[in-house]
Amino acid sequence: MMKSKDCSSQKEMDFLRDVLDDPFYHKIYKMLKADFQAIYSYSQSIVGLATISLTITGFSGPRIAASSAFARVTIAIGLIFVILSVLFLLLGPIYPKWMNNPGCLEMDEVFSIYFRRRDSRTFKYRLALVSLVVGLSFYVASVIGYLLSL
Repeated sequence: MMKSKDCSSQKEMDFLRDVLDDPFYHKIYKMLKADFQAIYSYSQSIVGLATISLTITGFSGPRIAASSAFARVTIAIGLIFVILSVLFLLLGPIYPKWMNNPGCLEMDEVFSIYFRRRDSRTFKYRLALVSLVVGLSFYVASVIGYLLSL
């Protein structure tokens, strides 16, 4: 694991200057920055869908849950998975970690950390996406159960 060093603002500025002055590292830095921005944007879409489903459940959930045992169980399971999806995002893609704070390491070490961070955030994004799809599927099942009970 990396050693934690005290890194001053000046060292941080020196790092950024080195990155911007070196065409090879500058290209990698821009690529990684774009990757992080894409993951963050996709994550915001999941948060939006999760928020909508939680809001709708707040209004119609009690009526759906009261309609049958099947609807009650499936809406509860759906909510658990939707909330899990947001939790995965908060612990991964949405968690703020600045790219300009390398911890005063060598350039290759810093970019190695950035690649691992990108891969970890991508994995947590995928977990969140799967969790949201599972949650929404259970939510739809509960609505179908509600409609069949009418």
